[in-house]
Amino acid sequence: MGMVDVFAFAVAALAFALSIWIAIPGPVLPLFVVTVAVTELWPLFALLNVAALAIASYSRTPARPVAIILSAAALLCTLLPPTAYLIAGQRVPLSALLSSSRPLPAALRADAPVMFEIYGGSWENGFRQKDAALNAVIASWGYRVIPLDYRHAPGARWPAQINDILAQIDAVRAPHVAILGHSSGAQLAVIAAARRPRLEALITYESPVDLDLGYRFPSEPDIINARRVISGLCGGTPQDRPACYRSASPRYAIHTGMPPTLMIVAGRDHVVNVDLEHLLRDEFRSAGVAVTYVELPWADHAFETVTFGFHSRIALWHLRRFLNARFPPAPADQTQRQACCLSSSGAESSDSRTNWSIDSCSAFPMCVNAMPCKYSCRDPSKKDITAVPRSTISLTVPGNENRKAMAVPRARVAGPDMRIPLRLRSLARPARTTF
Repeated sequence: MGMVDVFAFAVAALAFALSIWIAIPGPVLPLFVVTVAVTELWPLFALLNVAALAIASYSRTPARPVAIILSAAALLCTLLPPTAYLIAGQRVPLSALLSSSRPLPAALRADAPVMFEIYGGSWENGFRQKDAALNAVIASWGYRVIPLDYRHAPGARWPAQINDILAQIDAVRAPHVAILGHSSGAQLAVIAAARRPRLEALITYESPVDLDLGYRFPSEPDIINARRVISGLCGGTPQDRPACYRSASPRYAIHTGMPPTLMIVAGRDHVVNVDLEHLLRDEFRSAGVAVTYVELPWADHAFETVTFGFHSRIALWHLRRFLNARFPPAPADQTQRQACCLSSSGAESSDSRTNWSIDSCSAFPMCVNAMPCKYSCRDPSKKDITAVPRSTISLTVPGNENRKAMAVPRARVAGPDMRIPLRLRSLARPARTTF
């Protein structure tokens, strides 16, 4: 057996060893992580399996039939997620699957909605920045994302977790607020939305539903040892602490008047039983709450941790559509003006919470490539504001004299949004802008 034959068999065996976990959920946590990752990245593994099949087909080793069978079986495993979605999934545009994986920075409106985000981790693990990649995507849509933290069980028993979340929500003043949670964080998000009417939208990823049922009927395989986790949160069994199990169960917190809700559910969840998710959805509907239910057929628990995986992209499309319906985006012209504001000379954007540097435009393709910066900012002191009716302005910032020059179109003197502070007037020249 030559080196090529050995390589062919090794590639086929590796492809099969990884892809098989798409069909069979990992029975322990490390293998379950592989299940989630390979399922979400199935296009890459499909290409790997095609390559393995091609290599096995050209090999001349006695193990060639075995290599071909392994490669073909692995390829079939990788095709399970898209096949399941084509059969039972909700249709989304192709652009949802082909969107860029790099979130672009966005200018915040003065009234930018606040998105509270609560991480998951079985109430025992996690930290504020756990979902930083997903939060960056939401922030790129024009939201102020505020990750929340809470004390962990079993060191802190319920209701310490929800008390921490409510205290952080109450400390933030904003005209529009929404809340999003993952897994155990979704349980906290539902209860917070039930107790704080100011929350205008609720988004849950794989939320626990009923702690008593979760304790008595854990999923198979039981990846997280659900009985240990739930009893650690409440400090005992359902018989010992019935009040805790009820007050910590989202299904009993739901009431009429709660905000519109988006439920994102993993259809193959091996941590939260999908039948319980159906129960939670029906509880929302019975209470008259507007609920949008999205079930992703082959997704497994915590699929969104692979931020730009297959099901994650679909979920993000539904999430953005849901948020746009509740918080309509600012007009493009207003967003561009805020993005193009120049502040290093003392001016601020119209959003008093956001200061843009004088080269902010370089971070915004919509300013540089499509519609170059044509706005300047009003001095917050509102003193000595003068319009400069010149076709171009030359601005030189100390330390940045050698930066690339960029033309600024003629500014129309039509209103306060087109004015610049007096301190910039002395820099006006009929030339190009130098950053």
